[in-house]
Amino acid sequence: AEAGAEVLESFAEESGHGFLASRGFRATGLEHLSRLDVSEADVSPLAALEEAKAAEGFRLVTLGEVLDRAREVHAVYAATLADVPEAFVTDDLRYDEWERECLGDPDLSRSGSTVVLHDERPVALSFLVADGAGRAANDMTGTLPECRRRGLARLAKLGTIRWAVAGGAEWILTGNDEGNPAMRALNESLGYRPAGTQTLYLREER
Repeated sequence: AEAGAEVLESFAEESGHGFLASRGFRATGLEHLSRLDVSEADVSPLAALEEAKAAEGFRLVTLGEVLDRAREVHAVYAATLADVPEAFVTDDLRYDEWERECLGDPDLSRSGSTVVLHDERPVALSFLVADGAGRAANDMTGTLPECRRRGLARLAKLGTIRWAVAGGAEWILTGNDEGNPAMRALNESLGYRPAGTQTLYLREER
């Protein structure tokens, strides 16, 4: 409040609901958590999908291979983030902010994160953070609006899972808003299983 904030956001599992409610927060949404046990993951469809998409001009690479085109990758990330169903839409992600907070994250895996190119232009991505001790989490997965519904998010996520299967991580955690059934269905089809829920809360400071 002293900094001039008008709204505070928070989240809690069941044990924290009373704590937040008693302090003026109100529930506004639900996030579903799911986890992939890498030992049970099936990446066998990836080769055929890569071949099919290559015939359409798409190519799957690691984030590390396209860091020289970071601004183009940022454009995909920003477009995806703007469509994430949240209480406040993030539709103004500046490059310098993204470079510092996303690319500068020491847990962001350059080899585990993937980017899909079309005629060498980034059009889809799936970013993964990993702690080097077997634990990983999806940071962002998405596709430019004009390239959606072509299986590119599936291609990108399968690429991250292939990295995990090769020894990158033992499990991958992800979270999806209640209002994002498409991504939840994709995760389920890839082997992610329910791991809990978090209720999202807001508190008006005005």
